[in-house]
Amino acid sequence: MTTTFTDQRALLDDADTDDWTGTDGLDTSAPTPVEASGCLGLVVSTETQEAYDTITSDDWSAGGTFFAWGRAYGAMDTLSAGGIQMIIGDGTNREGYHVGGSDVTGFRHFDGPVEWACFVMDPANKPASSTNFAGSEASLDESAVTQVGMAFKTLAKSVGGSRNCHIDIMRWADIGVGVTFTGGTTSGAAGSMSEAAVLDRAITTLAALGIVHELASGVFGIQGNIILGDSTSSSDQYWEESNATYAWEDRGLSTDNYYRFALIGSSTATNCEFSFTACTFVVPSTASASFDGNGADITVANLLGCTLIGFDQGIETSDDTGDDWTNCSYIANASVTTNGCDLSGSSLSQYVGAANTSMLIHNIDVDPNGKLDNLTFTKTSGTAHHAIEFGTAISDAADFTLTGCDFGTDFSATEDGSVGDETFHFKDTTGSITLNLVGCSGNKGYRTEGVTVTIVDAPVTTQITVTDAETPPVAISGARVFLEASDGTGPLPYQESVSITQTAGTATVTHTAHGIPDGTNVVIRGATQNGYNKVGIITVNNANEYTYAVDSGTVSPATGSPVASGVLISGTTNGSGIITDVRTLASDQPFTGTVRKSSGSPYYQPSRINDTTDSVNGKSVIVALLSDE
Repeated sequence: MTTTFTDQRALLDDADTDDWTGTDGLDTSAPTPVEASGCLGLVVSTETQEAYDTITSDDWSAGGTFFAWGRAYGAMDTLSAGGIQMIIGDGTNREGYHVGGSDVTGFRHFDGPVEWACFVMDPANKPASSTNFAGSEASLDESAVTQVGMAFKTLAKSVGGSRNCHIDIMRWADIGVGVTFTGGTTSGAAGSMSEAAVLDRAITTLAALGIVHELASGVFGIQGNIILGDSTSSSDQYWEESNATYAWEDRGLSTDNYYRFALIGSSTATNCEFSFTACTFVVPSTASASFDGNGADITVANLLGCTLIGFDQGIETSDDTGDDWTNCSYIANASVTTNGCDLSGSSLSQYVGAANTSMLIHNIDVDPNGKLDNLTFTKTSGTAHHAIEFGTAISDAADFTLTGCDFGTDFSATEDGSVGDETFHFKDTTGSITLNLVGCSGNKGYRTEGVTVTIVDAPVTTQITVTDAETPPVAISGARVFLEASDGTGPLPYQESVSITQTAGTATVTHTAHGIPDGTNVVIRGATQNGYNKVGIITVNNANEYTYAVDSGTVSPATGSPVASGVLISGTTNGSGIITDVRTLASDQPFTGTVRKSSGSPYYQPSRINDTTDSVNGKSVIVALLSDE
């Protein structure tokens, strides 16, 4: 066995000494104790019998998990009648909370000691039924718990006065605290949940964790928090699982983060690797859970073709760009947060988050292109939520791309909507962002908190590469390229009449159905006032109006016969001699323009260019310039 464990929970009482109130003796062999050398017995007939011990005062008011092993031999009463109860007291008030009975069994190791089960409860989210043993339940102070125990109620008398109910080890876990399992030190001898279940039930190791048991081959029942990986170990750690099911069990608890599943590495180890293939992680709808796959110091964390269900506190994916969480199904979860790994091919459905929140959160300043390809989003019927949220950590003027995603038709297609069910939600309040959608289907509306959004649907690229005319050719950086519409057959306007006014250095252009994308260039000619005649980056106000910057002293309104044409490219080539434009074109766009390099040595003769960008395939042109020196 390569798996080891560390129990982070606090020991309340090991029930190895008969110093409790209400017990009838210590048993050491019959029944076999769950752990260590003994367990405490009670003689229970048809009445309710309680037993409890005193512990150091502890604050349980914020919630957590109280674990207790109990054994009932014979006919037990039902849950509502108090068949099996867990006791909490503050010295004055003492209450038994109903956690089991003939109709509700506890967490059992079916191949472990007969009739033993581990029961749990959360003081901040108590079971509905309880029995008052002292004082009043309403006065019980969970911030000063000094008594713990169990109570039983059978339907028949004890045979011959024998001890027919027993209590063994009790533990307490604060929220987020549980059991850490550490995998093997080589990839060929990795840890697994099957080994963890063996450790949990192994009496010889004095474990009796009550955290995980194997319900069937490859199916593991879990109650409580599990952390895989030891942050304090300097040894390599490997965990490998395939075709397994991790099923958190409904024990009537639903406080936030009661169930926490987390992966964590070690800063002093060379390799901390986790691999899950075709595994299922499922939490019942009556419980609450989080899945944290982004622990510190993890070398590799891969989830391939896995299914994650019911994590209503959210899922954090790996932050390693080399990790694969591909082809996974996310069902009935809160938000899945991307951190840089590859989620391509995954599906998200039955979202359970709040209104105006999102199924997927991308809040890193990294283009998701290639990492979120071919995702499928299915909107929860009747719930106002988004498919993807782009957060405030994204830098101004970001240019992101999504490829092959299917958003369906149930998200709102409204641009700059406010209902809360638009496909995209942009959380930044200032700046701009361009989202390129390549081969994506479904509605593509968005909501913005202030950032200027440009959705480029099915974009194509116009690329100009400038070289010299030598053999072999050498790329020319800093070459100026200007391309505009060459006629009126494409989607960009060509020499269309406009009217222009100017206020405080902002020229407002009235241009009916202009079709020029926000943040791109327009070229104005023909105004009597030369200050209007320029290439300018526009801000679109609406379908018939946009603005660009001019000198604040320019006479207003413009006179003469100003005309406007759309511009594909206006700028200089990069170090590789390349300049590109990426945008959606409803039809093929003819263009004309010039390429020149005359601002500094080496100088080149200018060249004219005339071509057409295909609306489906784009266009790539190489322009060779002759030397002018």
